[in-house]
Amino acid sequence: MRISDFLRELDRAQKIKDYKKRAEAFEILVASLRDFAYETKDEKMIRIVQEFTDFEERSRPFYEIEALMNNLKYVKQIIEEHRVLIPSDVAERFLQCFNRFKEELASNQKSFLPLANNFDRTIALLNRELIGRRLEKEIVPDLAEKLQFSSRPNILPENDHAEIEVDFLGEKETTNRPLGRGRLKKKEVLIVECKTTISKNDIVDFSRKVNIIKSKYEVSAKAFQHNVEFEVWIFACYGWTKELKDLASKQGFRVFDADAMKETLDQHQLLDHRMPICP
Repeated sequence: MRISDFLRELDRAQKIKDYKKRAEAFEILVASLRDFAYETKDEKMIRIVQEFTDFEERSRPFYEIEALMNNLKYVKQIIEEHRVLIPSDVAERFLQCFNRFKEELASNQKSFLPLANNFDRTIALLNRELIGRRLEKEIVPDLAEKLQFSSRPNILPENDHAEIEVDFLGEKETTNRPLGRGRLKKKEVLIVECKTTISKNDIVDFSRKVNIIKSKYEVSAKAFQHNVEFEVWIFACYGWTKELKDLASKQGFRVFDADAMKETLDQHQLLDHRMPICP
């Protein structure tokens, strides 16, 4: 499954009203997500999926009671509609019993509410993590490939003791002969950062990384006597303000908020209309 498939299935499962079908949908999704998380070897992703799995199982009684309460409403409606056929004292005793039973169920369901709230919280965390990962692993690489940038290793040495990592690093080369042969004349470098929600610290930290990467390419360009040009993108679904956009633009970054992503992907025939970029 692609990350966009997980996002789509997560949204679909939450909207299912029938408890049994909902539980079945989550059971299938949990199994797939667990495999995916361990494949990524990302500790944060693994932790979120483990929490999601745990709270999904522990919150099931809340939704079981919800389904039972809905069924009881239907039973009460039938009794009310046919009271003319039922002795009044019998109907009254039944409804009194019904109301007490409903109150007990509501009280029992309330005890599971914290688990259901925690499950909603983990769904939100998972959703945000998948959105950011989809930007990094699907949307940006697809767009870069469309623009003829070849992916390069995105982890580089900062010094003897540290490394820096960006979400995508790509190159496009121009030579003095057709078909890429001959002497290298120009190297175009694409540097990209992806965030679900952007902050000032994200922009400042990315700027530091960009400066380090640029300096390494400029040293190489001088040594091998070719030109080098840089294109820097920063993607984020949420959190953009005028102040943050201005700050990113001053650093020479091309800003992609949700609208800019949609417009650019549509322009390059990459927009999937079935799945919002930033749900």
